Amino acid sequence: MGFFARLFGKTVEANSVAPENITLSTSEERREQRVAAHHATVEDFSARNARENPSRAKRALVRGKNYIYWVPEIEQLKRDGRLEEALDLALECCRAAERDRQGREPAPAYTRHAAIICRKLGYLVNERRALERWMSFGFESKGRSLEDRLDKVNSLIESKLDKGISPDELTRPTTTIQGNLY
Repeated sequence: MGFFARLFGKTVEANSVAPENITLSTSEERREQRVAAHHATVEDFSARNARENPSRAKRALVRGKNYIYWVPEIEQLKRDGRLEEALDLALECCRAAERDRQGREPAPAYTRHAAIICRKLGYLVNERRALERWMSFGFESKGRSLEDRLDKVNSLIESKLDKGISPDELTRPTTTIQGNLY
C-alpha cells in the first residue's frame, strides 16, 4: 500500500493487478509525445504571433518555422551524432533569436547548444566566438553558465596553443560551414 493510500485510509487488495489494456510506452514513444506537444504549442504561438505582429514573426523564422520549434531537432541531431548538422541549425536559431530579441537578451539556449557542439567537435575558437557574440549584447547568463563556459574554453585554447597546436586546428573548417555566425 502506498504512502498516500495509508494516509487517507484507502485499502488496496494485496493481489491487485494492473489492467491488461494499459500499455506502458517506451522512452522513445514518450519523447515523441513530448516533441509533438512542443511542436503543437509552437505552431499555436507562431500563428498568434503572425496575426499580431507579422514582421516580428518573420524575423523569428528558421527554415520556415519559429526558431523555438527547432529545440527538439537540435537535441535529436546531437543524440544521433550528426553534430555538424546540429551546429548549423543551432547557429541559424542563434541568429533568429538575436533578430527577435527586441531589446531583451537573445535566448541563450541556442548559444549553449552551439557551444556544446563546438566543444564536442573540437572547434574551441568557434565556441569562444559564439559565447562572446552572445555576451556582446550586454547580458549575464543565468547562473553565469555561459561566462563560466567562456572562461573554460579560453583556458583550453591557451593550453592547446602552449602545446604548439595551431589555431586552425581549433577552428571549424570553412568547407563545413553552411552559415556564418562568427
